[in-house]
Amino acid sequence: GGDAAAEEGAMSFADKIKALAAQAAAAAEAAGKGKAVAAGKGAAEADASDGAKPAEDAAPEEAEEDKGFFVDCDKGEGYMAKEQTEEFLQVLDAVSGSKPEMKAARTWMLEHSPVAKHMCELVLMKFQREYQELKKFHIMCLISDVLAQSQKKAKEDAAYVDSINENFQEVLPAITDMAVKGQTKDIVEKIFKVTQVWALKNVFSANYVKHIQGCVQRALAKAKAA
Repeated sequence: GGDAAAEEGAMSFADKIKALAAQAAAAAEAAGKGKAVAAGKGAAEADASDGAKPAEDAAPEEAEEDKGFFVDCDKGEGYMAKEQTEEFLQVLDAVSGSKPEMKAARTWMLEHSPVAKHMCELVLMKFQREYQELKKFHIMCLISDVLAQSQKKAKEDAAYVDSINENFQEVLPAITDMAVKGQTKDIVEKIFKVTQVWALKNVFSANYVKHIQGCVQRALAKAKAA
């Protein structure tokens, strides 16, 4: 029964993440097409009007490009306003493995736990579009730390709603999959140790952790063979 439920849950994670990935890819493609169209249009109009028109076309193009990470701002419950989103993206971008940065990011995320759903989406987008291998590992360590602290807080404070664990559980398989792809054997082993901490601290169910560890072990086999 438990394994079947875990598999069914994993399927729903996979479906959800595929949809998010497709959405992000479509948005990136649309932005690329928008740039090409605007460039062609601007060049044609420059010939016709001594370059006065392209400057007017440039402004909406910038707004189009920005929309990527801000697409879900002010969407409703569980989502951030644009200013908060900018703040969170800066917090994530600053993480490089140093303790002060990790602590600052962890504190920010715990203080803004009601918008954990939006945090998850933004982390996914950053992994898909920008972050390189080592950065992904640092963010994995951050997420692990935040999950453990949020769970601890929930045990100590009955009024605290652990929306961080609830929401990250849905996207963690996809985040882990992206984090281990293309990594060195050393980093994949470190990510595997992170998943072992989840098992030891009972952050998630044993079946759930096994599902994620399977993905890490496959990446480890590839890294060893490389």
